[in-house]
Amino acid sequence: MNNFKNLKPREKSLLLIMLSLLFIFFIYIIGTNAFSKILSSQNKLESMKSDYEHVLKRYQQMEKSVNSKLTNEKTKLWSSIRDYINSSDVIFLNSNLKDDNLELEVSSNSVENIIQFINDLGKKYNFEILSINIKRASDKFILELVINWLIGFL
Repeated sequence: MNNFKNLKPREKSLLLIMLSLLFIFFIYIIGTNAFSKILSSQNKLESMKSDYEHVLKRYQQMEKSVNSKLTNEKTKLWSSIRDYINSSDVIFLNSNLKDDNLELEVSSNSVENIIQFINDLGKKYNFEILSINIKRASDKFILELVINWLIGFL
């Protein structure tokens, strides 16, 4: 520190300029490195997202294939539907086979869960949904769904 005080003003300025340039260069290196890591992370994310979407699409194709084989085996189809209902956010209440139609009754605390259930059931089994009736009970919603049991898997 004493040596710095003994320097001439021109030498002090040059030394400060050199330190400033070193500091700016250091900040530049850190910024470039961070930017490079961000780009690398984004590329990895896009790659993983693409892989995930491919696997998901393939899984959905396989699931539809398996479900379409169930059309002639109504017991296995019903078992698959029950398993799906049990794994979803709705509670099974009742079912009835009337003419060629399957009437399902499920409940949930949220109407969003019921809407999601209807969408997922339609996608998963590709049923022709004939009617949808949603009722509000005291603390829950009840869905009455009528599905064309014979057509299924169009």
